[in-house]
Amino acid sequence: MINCLYFRCAGVRLLHLLHVYLVGDHFRGLVHFVMKSLSDYRLSEKSAAVLEFPLTKLPNGYEPWNTIISILPELYRNGSLRDYVSKLPLLSVDNLHSHVELRLAHKILAFVTSAYVWLKGETDKPKSIPAQLAIPLIETSEKLGLHPITTHQDLVLGNCLYVGENETPRLIHAPTHHAGWKPFIELGGRIEIAFAPCLPAILKAIDAQNPLDVDRITHSLGQISKVFESMSECIHLLYEQLDPREFYVDMRPILSGWSSGLYYEDVTGLSGDHPHHDSGSMWELFEICSKFSSQREEEKNRLHWTKCGSVHLSTSC
Repeated sequence: MINCLYFRCAGVRLLHLLHVYLVGDHFRGLVHFVMKSLSDYRLSEKSAAVLEFPLTKLPNGYEPWNTIISILPELYRNGSLRDYVSKLPLLSVDNLHSHVELRLAHKILAFVTSAYVWLKGETDKPKSIPAQLAIPLIETSEKLGLHPITTHQDLVLGNCLYVGENETPRLIHAPTHHAGWKPFIELGGRIEIAFAPCLPAILKAIDAQNPLDVDRITHSLGQISKVFESMSECIHLLYEQLDPREFYVDMRPILSGWSSGLYYEDVTGLSGDHPHHDSGSMWELFEICSKFSSQREEEKNRLHWTKCGSVHLSTSC
């Protein structure tokens, strides 16, 4: 069920439309095709897929979740997270109605769950996720169309405070105490924001295909190429500021999901008791560009993106 809801993710809905329009044969014969506005896909001309106004706290009634996310790095550092989680109450997500409330709830639950699972590494990985995390995590995941793990939407897109154009956004929450999260998340957000001017240019280029307007398409492609120059500067900053050893040894496990499967306590309706979820961290901007250019990447190209992009960790949502 979670996999079927993949295309309900706002940015991915745009990717799906781009793919169908540019690649899908059954769309070729249409005389008129009108793209919706960026806001319909929860995208912004200012911040791209990064939320312009993310919440930092959930409303009254969710104090236990607000508290645990605020002290999560310390709980992870001192090894007391699992004991703390065992005392958490089971909260319903029924009182969370807005998209930004659900996004924050998913981020909190995903961060805590990932930290809970990988607290002691592979040597002492739990066999199950406790109900007070599992039930609301699955429910928010279904409402948002996200996997019940730490996704790129949690880590970066809903976890940066937008400051302004050409400015590095500010980190809201870190999954653990490791210093590398700050440059990884903030510069990841800056790269996403730097991509924002590409979005209207892509829509204009699509619109200019029918009727064909070569000059307009050429101008749009020129705008897109300039944006990639500024994005490359941000990637170089990421290389400079992120300690590779800390990332691969201490941070990456938090992004790794659980490929061997875990039991979600008291959760019904899942396809199997031990769902498998690989890494959920992925940059939508790379996928948007891929769909726009009608490219179907070979496996070797995916490996190339992994090396050059530094943060394209998986092909999962």
